[in-house]
Amino acid sequence: MLYRPNGETSVVMTHWSVREVDIEGLDSSTRHLCGVVGVDGRVCSPIEHFDPEKRSFVTRSGKVYQVAEEPGYNNNAEYVWQNWCQMNGVDGWVDVTDDYR
Repeated sequence: MLYRPNGETSVVMTHWSVREVDIEGLDSSTRHLCGVVGVDGRVCSPIEHFDPEKRSFVTRSGKVYQVAEEPGYNNNAEYVWQNWCQMNGVDGWVDVTDDYR
């Protein structure tokens, strides 16, 4: 079962970036949005589709993330990212945000 905070299916993300990771046991790398929804840091499930005109991402869980503003940095997002990496056995990652500007 997928976890969706408050049952949400579509959210707006600020202070965002896209990061590519290799996770042990998976055959290919995955890309994830990292940013802020409201005031909370968030890391999304793997990105499945990007619509550059709408500036929106659809993730493997089916959630739609609309990105607002330009990409950016946020301490809450970084804290969640570091914990997500630790929980998922990620030792390194690559910032691929420029592929989505």
